Amino acid sequence: MSKIPVDVICIGFQQTPQIERVVTYLNSNQQTFTFILLRNSRFIEYSPQNDEYFTTEEIYTLMDMCFKDLSGFHHLAIGLVEHRLDGKKYGNLFGSMQTNENDGLTGKAICTSFGMQYILQSIPIEIYYIFELISFSIRFIVGYGMIHDRERVFIS
Repeated sequence: MSKIPVDVICIGFQQTPQIERVVTYLNSNQQTFTFILLRNSRFIEYSPQNDEYFTTEEIYTLMDMCFKDLSGFHHLAIGLVEHRLDGKKYGNLFGSMQTNENDGLTGKAICTSFGMQYILQSIPIEIYYIFELISFSIRFIVGYGMIHDRERVFIS
């Protein structure tokens, strides 16, 4: 079976050695996905529209605009941001998966590292990125975007 390609995109910052190590680690230690660090100046140089936080809508719009201009097939993509991330209904999200009008996943997700050093404390940020990249990728394939129910209770 061939590996499923997943683009990893740093939005609003230059990729870090930690993210490069995570992509290398994941590609070396599992056989289902190929994580591709997509480098593009439009993503890297992008800044939040309001200077304090990104909205999920602005990031998904940016992805759509950039993918139209890039060559190749970008079916599954995970954007990484370092600013606070707010959605349509909730604020200060860890991440988001875009859905269409029928609540189906579109293949785009966003993950933020904002505030994670405080939450993780001595746990390396790489562990968080590994969890998020694998978790989003599995949910892309399964077709179900949430790991908690609507009442914010984690599904076990």
